Amino acid sequence: LSKMFKYKFEFIILSDEITSKYKNIKTHNPKNKYDFFKSFSSFDIFISTSSFEGFGLPILEALKLGIPVIAMKNGSINELEYKETVKIYKDPKDAYKLLKAIHEDRQILFTRQNSTLKNSKRFTEAISFQSLYGSLLS
Repeated sequence: LSKMFKYKFEFIILSDEITSKYKNIKTHNPKNKYDFFKSFSSFDIFISTSSFEGFGLPILEALKLGIPVIAMKNGSINELEYKETVKIYKDPKDAYKLLKAIHEDRQILFTRQNSTLKNSKRFTEAISFQSLYGSLLS
């Protein structure tokens, strides 16, 4: 994936747990929350590859920063899909297709970013918790 898009995108793994080196992918290990958010806020798009995300905090953090999300379908993210803000994929080929479309037409990315900024107030930990709690009761 990163090899195909390396001239148009810069892929960064932002984690304090992953220190391995990957070809065509940078790894940033933040030292503290400030360092994490400083790096995270520079992203154009956030891709979550997690097949399980309990509360979805990385996704909520991206949305609060106005960063559109592409995320694998899992328990918590299903509640967050909203217009052009969060794109859920079931198969990695779907994420690839969206990145390819963005690669070919940057306006798709700009539309997603504008929509995310406009809708970012909708995404809070409290609202996400209420939604999750409601789905657990049903």
